[in-house]
Amino acid sequence: SMTNYVNALKSIAPFVGTHILGDREKQFAKISLVTFTYIRLSDLGTFYDAQEFADSLNGISTNRLESADNMVNLSLIMGMRNFTNANGLKKEVFLITDGAPDDPQNLQRVLSTAKNLKANLTSKDKDNLLKIHIFAIKPFNSRKSASENVKLLKNIANATGGTYNEVENVVELKEKILLFSNDGKPFDKKEIGNEIAIIKTHKIDDPDNPNGDKK
Repeated sequence: SMTNYVNALKSIAPFVGTHILGDREKQFAKISLVTFTYIRLSDLGTFYDAQEFADSLNGISTNRLESADNMVNLSLIMGMRNFTNANGLKKEVFLITDGAPDDPQNLQRVLSTAKNLKANLTSKDKDNLLKIHIFAIKPFNSRKSASENVKLLKNIANATGGTYNEVENVVELKEKILLFSNDGKPFDKKEIGNEIAIIKTHKIDDPDNPNGDKK
């Protein structure tokens, strides 16, 4: 169900990596990549180089499985384990999913893990607060109702001071990920690719209009 969106991420991976990592000399920045299905979690590594990150993302394959279960919370825990604890640096998680967590029993572990990443810091180290930004692909591939999916995903974002973002097509996903990875600053629209983001409507002849007016 995520194939088109994974392919979209592959196409912008070099730009996302460059946005976050900057020059290779920017030693403190890093990206971790985790994938998940209903039965498998994969930690694909931690990257300090934009091209190495892009290469790893491009190596991901998608499988069409019957189950719609999403091990969202466990994947968040796995990803957060790759952060350096209490170093005063900004920490963000981008969770891209087309369904809410099907492992609610792990939610408290997610929240406690996020909290522990900022342990033993002084009040001036506010940038160390970990935020989980949700990119929710609609329509949801989930047994839950749409409202329940939204509620559960918003709970994760709100609990960490993150944001909840709904996505309905690959262009929207690219735009949002590129914007967030660039600290909210404008980016070169060429990074999106060749997709047509806006489809203009054209006037056509109306066979029921004898005057031949356009509408």
